[in-house]
Amino acid sequence: MLSLFPSLFTWSFFGIAFLRIVLALIVGAHAWEHLKDAKVSREIPAFVLGILEAFIAIFLLIGLFTQVAALLLAIVMIASLVLKYNHRDNYPITYYLLLAAIALALMTLGPGAYAIDWPL
Repeated sequence: MLSLFPSLFTWSFFGIAFLRIVLALIVGAHAWEHLKDAKVSREIPAFVLGILEAFIAIFLLIGLFTQVAALLLAIVMIASLVLKYNHRDNYPITYYLLLAAIALALMTLGPGAYAIDWPL
């Protein structure tokens, strides 16, 4: 493969881990907003959604059940788009699309380095 920096391909496993950890931190911050507000919108309690996102963030952070957590996150983000879930900050549509795309990428690529389920 033609590349300007072919030696960086040996570090790609750590790039996936970096992506997983950053996604976990973003989802964790998003879960904290839901838990802090805990308002009900469109018959989906924000508290339940916050708990679900918090568990997803924890599993992504430690790298346990990464593919399942990524699939759940993609479903939550796509459902947020479809239902037009009204958040306090009104995140743009691209925010949810980006998080869903990163989650789907992690689902296919795996957890990367520093994950509990890597040897599985």
